[in-house]
Amino acid sequence: MTPPPRVLLIIVTVCCGLTAALVFLLALPEVTAACGAPPLDTRPFWSREEALELARTCGQEGRAAYRRLALLDLLHPVLVAATLVLWVRWSRSPHRRPSLVVQAVILLGAGADLMENWAVWTLLAGGPGLDGSALLRVGGGISLAKNVLVSFGMLGAAAVILDAVRHRVLTRRHTDEHDKA
Repeated sequence: MTPPPRVLLIIVTVCCGLTAALVFLLALPEVTAACGAPPLDTRPFWSREEALELARTCGQEGRAAYRRLALLDLLHPVLVAATLVLWVRWSRSPHRRPSLVVQAVILLGAGADLMENWAVWTLLAGGPGLDGSALLRVGGGISLAKNVLVSFGMLGAAAVILDAVRHRVLTRRHTDEHDKA
């Protein structure tokens, strides 16, 4: 597995950080203030009833704020996944299979996040009149899957990167001891 160019790693990581700052420092507080409750995306699980109640309480101003958040949230999961995958690849882990599994989990987490965003967009487009929407029935489950996959992806990425660093340190130490002998 070839590591990505360092400049790509830096650019994607910076873009991810900037997008996260916009989401967490501006957009989420704006939606919470306008709707009187945190957005669905920030909850570990949500029901169809909670989604419909949020649509009712948000009103036009809240839905407009939520749309701005939703636009940023189209970029955020993709940039987080790209950042994590690039860092895992850049670490040049000596263990190829675990590294590939972690990358797959990261991408599945991003996919689940985008599916959750689709459910939220459906809610924003249809408002409280979506009582029968199948997507809203499964949206909370998708949210739960997203949270589990993203958490495992982040923990896995950290483990792979730390293992690669550990391996390099031990290899360097062994080489230095061998050269002295």
